[in-house]
Amino acid sequence: MKNNRLLYAIGICSFLGIAVSLYLTWVHYSTGPTFCKIGGAINCDLVNRGPYGEILGFPVSGIGFLGYVFIAALALLLLSKNKNARIILTLLRTATTLGFLFSLWLLYLELFVILAVCPFCMISLLLITIITTLAWTACPVPNRWSNGSGAGVDPQP
Repeated sequence: MKNNRLLYAIGICSFLGIAVSLYLTWVHYSTGPTFCKIGGAINCDLVNRGPYGEILGFPVSGIGFLGYVFIAALALLLLSKNKNARIILTLLRTATTLGFLFSLWLLYLELFVILAVCPFCMISLLLITIITTLAWTACPVPNRWSNGSGAGVDPQP
């Protein structure tokens, strides 16, 4: 099934996002330089440990970790053929869209406020972009007015 493969892809990308988020959380709390501090405008340490590295005292990478765990769990629920697939898909699409928009806001901060870019943050942005695209285009749930062909039809009065 095409949808199963795409849900597996969402799950794999989510687990990669978890790994990236865990690394960035380690960077946030570590005190020494990391290999991600390449120099100049490419500097994870500056992005991750600066004033925009936390929201209300919680690391931004921790928010990413929680988001990727939530997305992976939703993908697994959809793979299990849960009877609430429509609600789960709505949650998946909402979570991925919010994660994507949050990542775009972080990109704006990196490019125009912090003036430094974190390569691992860019990997996370790429992952959430892929996940969001898959969630919106590759996981259709027929609506109640569908004629089965994928094309919606007008409801009967």
